[in-house]
Amino acid sequence: MSASRLHADLKSLSVRPRKEDLEHLIRYTPTGCALSAIVAAIVLIAIWPVAGGPVLGVWAAYTLGLNIWVFARSVRGSRRVYRVTARSLMKLRIFAILLALPWAALTLLAFGLWDNHQLARVVSSFSAVGMAAGGAFMLYRVLWSALLFLVTILGAVVVAVLISDVQGGWSIAAFSVVYCVFLSDFAINFARLDWSRNDALDALTSTVGKLEKANTRISELAYADSVTGLSNRTSFQFALQEMLDTVAPIDADGPVKSGVEGGFALLLMDLDRFKNVNDTLGHITGDDLLAAVGQRLVEICPAPDIVARLSGDEFAVLCHTPKCDLPVLMQRIVVAMAQPFRVNDISIHTAISVGAALCPDDARDPERLMGMADLALRDAKNEGHAQYCIYSPALGQSFEEANHLADEVRIALRNGDLSMRYQPKFRLTDGKMSGAEALIRWYHADMGFVSPDRFLPIAAERGLMLDVTTAVFDMVLNDMMAWRAAGISFGPVAINLHANDLKSPDVLLSHLERALGLGFGPEHLILEITEGCFSERNPEAAIALLQQISDMGFELSLDDFGTGYAALSHLRTLPVSEIKIDRSFVAEINQSERDHTIVAATLSIARSANLRTVVEGVETLDQVRTLQALGADYGQGYYWTPALSAPDLQRMALKGPRPDEPRH
Repeated sequence: MSASRLHADLKSLSVRPRKEDLEHLIRYTPTGCALSAIVAAIVLIAIWPVAGGPVLGVWAAYTLGLNIWVFARSVRGSRRVYRVTARSLMKLRIFAILLALPWAALTLLAFGLWDNHQLARVVSSFSAVGMAAGGAFMLYRVLWSALLFLVTILGAVVVAVLISDVQGGWSIAAFSVVYCVFLSDFAINFARLDWSRNDALDALTSTVGKLEKANTRISELAYADSVTGLSNRTSFQFALQEMLDTVAPIDADGPVKSGVEGGFALLLMDLDRFKNVNDTLGHITGDDLLAAVGQRLVEICPAPDIVARLSGDEFAVLCHTPKCDLPVLMQRIVVAMAQPFRVNDISIHTAISVGAALCPDDARDPERLMGMADLALRDAKNEGHAQYCIYSPALGQSFEEANHLADEVRIALRNGDLSMRYQPKFRLTDGKMSGAEALIRWYHADMGFVSPDRFLPIAAERGLMLDVTTAVFDMVLNDMMAWRAAGISFGPVAINLHANDLKSPDVLLSHLERALGLGFGPEHLILEITEGCFSERNPEAAIALLQQISDMGFELSLDDFGTGYAALSHLRTLPVSEIKIDRSFVAEINQSERDHTIVAATLSIARSANLRTVVEGVETLDQVRTLQALGADYGQGYYWTPALSAPDLQRMALKGPRPDEPRH
């Protein structure tokens, strides 16, 4: 045996058995005890005629009793949970020696007390060799116990033959030693093989466990929202499709069945004023608020209802509430969300708008059902904060009309049916025209005049706003080139921007670069923005874009000033050069002291901030005189003229209006 092999074998002896090894031994001990008892009975029957007596009887009684006792303990112990401790291992070694002692004693008796009985020697020798081999097979997983069992039996054989007068006893002793080494090597190798298999199994089990954890984590990341822990959009879409697949089938003779089975409601929700939380308290607090909102929704709509966060501050619920109880549930959600949230030691007040659509009553297709719920949500938000709405056919009709109008806008863009009108601006000190505001107009062959307030929101919703803005720049630049060719110059033209324009900075900047390339710079163009441009969830990017435009030299005008809650704060954050006072404050300026005070205060703020002022909706000479007295810079409205076509504006620029008479 090489030194490395010896070292490996000695190292194997230091390996501590595992719980599974003990369980294996206990599981097979009853079988070993039964076989040992059978062999003992055979030995007793075989040698009793030649060596029968009290000694053999005592041996047989001890052997049979010991095996019965160990058998009973192993059967009883198979129902226990064993731990591998030094005490338990010591007990196993003692049991191994106790089980080996009868066969060691039998050999000593055969070669000592019964030395005149050849049969007794042969039977005892065969029994010892067989039991040694059986013990090695049974005990190899508890290695020290196996070796002690072998040494006890075969050691007794060596001693017995050496002290006896049997001829050639040394050869039997040598065989016993070799046999003991062989069985020991067998036990060690089998034990090492089992340990390698167990290690491989442990590694495989560990790998499988890690894979399961990784798959679980992947599922969580793929299907759970990281902020709220709710289902995310992907998971929600799967759940929606699964619920749609369970909806009661369509009756061949009638409308869709809507029984308890399969019927459900889809609720879409949007937090009101959530942008304010992010802007004033930070995105971390905003995320914590979203998590608190999600938890409150789960409390209101527990399982089997499914609550999800789709994106931003938009939530959704798939609920099984009956149609008749749905308004009560929606009202409960609205009321619950109106209660303040305690987030990071801050009391936050918010509100939620809710829209709902029913399946199968309203739709059975996921996209259509989502669209209907979204229509209901929009209607709820149009009604104000903390409102709810359930989809109705009237909303559907409105949706179809919007679709039709969007299609007509596409046709108008393709055919060039949109046109421009220009609302001149006049200096209030001398009545001289000083620029104009470009206003888009659409005259439809069948619908007649379509108000911008009607078709522009539809264009924005359907992703057409960039095309509309492109058309506006094209028409304005073409008109300006015509005026320049005619030698007309009356001041800069203001182009209105939409919030969607600020979401596509490359497109907007390309329009301005095109204007510069045509020779129209900051002295020829002004860009008008409204507070609606900052109602989206990323106002910082919009402000950065406007600052970039200002750095190019183009001036910005803040339209509809005074109608938004944050107009004053915009004066501090936006690079505006001009503010336009909304017509709603001018109509009653000479009749309403409040309106008069508001306009006066606004003009005073503008002067302090070194901003130009333009007053919209001026219609009478009294209004002009009041605005002159208050120090307004410019005015526009029907007092001078309604919006004009490009040729009419050119003629007015050449002729000029009389400042003391209205032009209707």
